Amino acid sequence: MGVVVSVFRCGAASVHAQVRRSTSRRRGQSLLSSMRKWAVRSRNNGEKVVTKTQSPSRLVGLFVDWNSQILLAPEELQGNPVDRCKFALRSVGKFVAKHLCSLDSHSTFRVRLRLYHGWTAGITHTPNRRAIASLAEFESPDDIFPSRRVLALSDVEFGDRLIDALPSRENRGLGIHLPNTYRRQSGYSQPAEKMVDTALAADLLSWARSEPSSLAIVISPDDDVVPPIFIAEAWMKPFGGSVHLKRSMGRGESRFLALDGLLI
Repeated sequence: MGVVVSVFRCGAASVHAQVRRSTSRRRGQSLLSSMRKWAVRSRNNGEKVVTKTQSPSRLVGLFVDWNSQILLAPEELQGNPVDRCKFALRSVGKFVAKHLCSLDSHSTFRVRLRLYHGWTAGITHTPNRRAIASLAEFESPDDIFPSRRVLALSDVEFGDRLIDALPSRENRGLGIHLPNTYRRQSGYSQPAEKMVDTALAADLLSWARSEPSSLAIVISPDDDVVPPIFIAEAWMKPFGGSVHLKRSMGRGESRFLALDGLLI
């Protein structure tokens, strides 16, 4: 998977862009961090140079309960982990791009995408983990988002390697903090996810602390993510940041939880 392509085309003319990025991580400052400038040259009764400045970009942390998304795939895809993952990634990317562009019609967005799921049974990758690794269709992470204003900050990341946990806590063989997140429990016939919701909660709070002026988007139907969302909102709001919650699988407002202003 590549990074950001520096040469693109507009009509028949080739336009070369040099991108300069600078990032400020100081608390209280905006993370509108990159300015892009490019010159467009055309010949019309002589050479004419037009310089355009694009608005700064905004940083976004995207935290996805992956199981809830693959379950939304059509029934005919449920037996094929690769096609099911393609469908889920497209759906997430389309929804997030639409939401971000509706928030701000001028800025670009740099998204750090993290997926939370039972990725290993013991130390063995599960079929869903292998399915994502085999996705050759997305040559660049940017292809997940169908908008030129929404860019991937990095490759897809997995929630079994926590954002801020110490390297000394990693499983040496896998390089992750949380192996065996898909396992059988005593008294249950089917394996279940373990440590997934709490991993998402831990990473969301890490993000809120280190990137308080950014945007955080959580996609999950589970009420277990609500407490960390409330705390993340309290930490980020004084610095201009915000948290957004997408409760998939038909769940929206709650009779008992005050989710107004959070739901998308």
